Amino acid sequence: MFYTIQPYKDRYYLFKASLKGVVFIAFAKNLTELTPYIQEAVPLLKDVPAFEWWEAFDDWLEHRRPSLDILQDIQGTDFQQKVWQALATIPYGQCVSYSELAKQIGHPTAVRAVASACAKNPVAVLVPCHRVIGKRQGLSGYRWGLDLKESLLQEEGGCASKEIHAFNGTSYGDQ
Repeated sequence: MFYTIQPYKDRYYLFKASLKGVVFIAFAKNLTELTPYIQEAVPLLKDVPAFEWWEAFDDWLEHRRPSLDILQDIQGTDFQQKVWQALATIPYGQCVSYSELAKQIGHPTAVRAVASACAKNPVAVLVPCHRVIGKRQGLSGYRWGLDLKESLLQEEGGCASKEIHAFNGTSYGDQ
C-alpha cells in the first residue's frame, strides 16, 4: 500500500493506493487529521507512475479536465458497490437526494442504507458522495464534515446555491 498527501486550497488530500488503483481518499483542513490513515502504508514518490493519479485529480479539481478516469481498487458489499456506481453517475455540479438515489438503484425504501453506503465510500470525491443531499435541498451527513461538503459543492457550482442549507441534529438530515 502506498500513499501521498497533497495540499489543495484550504485542505489536504490523502491518496492510498494499491498496485491496482486508488483504495482510499481522505481529506482534512489540518494535516495531522490524516495521520491515522497512513499506518501500514509507504510514502509514494513522485517518480512512481501511480503519482499520476494526483496530477489527474488536481487537473479535474481545477476544471482542466472534464472527467476523471482513475483506476480504483475499492472493496464493499454488493449493495455498497451498487450505491457507489450510482454515485459515480451524478454529473459534476449536480446533486440528488438520498431518496432519489435509493430509487435509482431499485431500492426506494432503503434510504438509510443508501446514506450508510455513502458514509462508507472509501474514495470520497472520486466517487462523489458529497453530491447527495437531503430531499429538501439540505446538506446532511458527510464523513468529512459538512463544512467540507459545502466547500466542495460551492467549488462545483450547480446545486450549491443559496437554497442549500445545513441540517442541525440528525446525522442524515431529511433524506
